[in-house]
Amino acid sequence: MPACGSVIFSARLNWDTRPNRLSELLARKRQDGVRVLDLTESNPTHAGFRYPGELLAGFRDPRMLVYDPASAGLLAAREQVAGLCRVDADRVVLTT
Repeated sequence: MPACGSVIFSARLNWDTRPNRLSELLARKRQDGVRVLDLTESNPTHAGFRYPGELLAGFRDPRMLVYDPASAGLLAAREQVAGLCRVDADRVVLTT
C-alpha cells in the first residue's frame, strides 16, 4: 500500500497522492500570507469562526471549543473504560 505521510491508502484504489495544481496554488497563497477562506473545512473549530462573547460565556472550559474527531472514541473516555476493564486504552474502541 502506498503511504502519504501517516495515511495509508489501499493499493486496490490506485490513489494518486501527488499535489495537484489547486493544492499547489493554495500552499503558495498560504505561504505568501494570503488569508484564504477554505470552504472545504468540515471541522468548525478549525474554520476560524469568531464566536460572540455571550455565547462563549456559557463555556467555562475553553476545551469545549475544540473538536478533534477520534475514530476509536475520545481518549479520556477510553481511559476510563480501560481502567474499569484493566486493559490498555489503546485496546478500547468506543462505538455508537
